[in-house]
Amino acid sequence: MHRFQQESLFKVVRKRRPNVWVFRRYDYISGSRVYKKQIIGSVLQLPSRREAEKAVLALRSSINVNKGAPRTIGDLAAHYRLHELTKEKKSFSTIDNHRLCRPQLSTAIRL
Repeated sequence: MHRFQQESLFKVVRKRRPNVWVFRRYDYISGSRVYKKQIIGSVLQLPSRREAEKAVLALRSSINVNKGAPRTIGDLAAHYRLHELTKEKKSFSTIDNHRLCRPQLSTAIRL
């Protein structure tokens, strides 16, 4: 079972060219949420919303590959230590406190 992120599919009306279906999703790049848009096809190629959603289905699977959550508590703790427990995101005292508590946590959780 795939975990899909929130996305939207909508029709963009153009003045001089045929209308198009646009697929919009978001990515987290450097900790901030960035919207990405991709044109799926024109309304002439994909006249109904259902056809546009079928075209998006394959794209959706490739976007969400390897985006799952950590599988164990140890993986979660390792992710937190590497990505969240940084000088930019946490204060010195928080980082130092986690460093001091790590031996106690290691006995309770396989890190």
